[in-house]
Amino acid sequence: IKKIEADSFLSLSTLMILQLNSNYLSDLNEFTFRNLNNLFYLALHQNQFNKISMSYFNGLPNLKYLYFFSNNLKYIEKDWINHTENLEVIEFSFQNIEKIEAYMFENLKMLNDLYL
Repeated sequence: IKKIEADSFLSLSTLMILQLNSNYLSDLNEFTFRNLNNLFYLALHQNQFNKISMSYFNGLPNLKYLYFFSNNLKYIEKDWINHTENLEVIEFSFQNIEKIEAYMFENLKMLNDLYL
């Protein structure tokens, strides 16, 4: 998969787990995950992302597990977590991150595991 159109998952409001790993994704539309209110596990590892934008996670209020390792991340927008306050596990290892902003993870009060 190289591209996912906006609202591709709109009718899957009860979806809880979504695995999009090992594809050729490099960007997401701000409406890719709209209406996935029950999604708690999202796997986007082993793709071709070089940044994380805060719009990627719009519509995921119950996301707890985010697996984003083995991409080519160089940059993470500081405000990417605005829509992901319930995250418990974040896996960002095996990247090329050049810099992590101060207080990047301060709003993640539920975070238990962080892998960089």
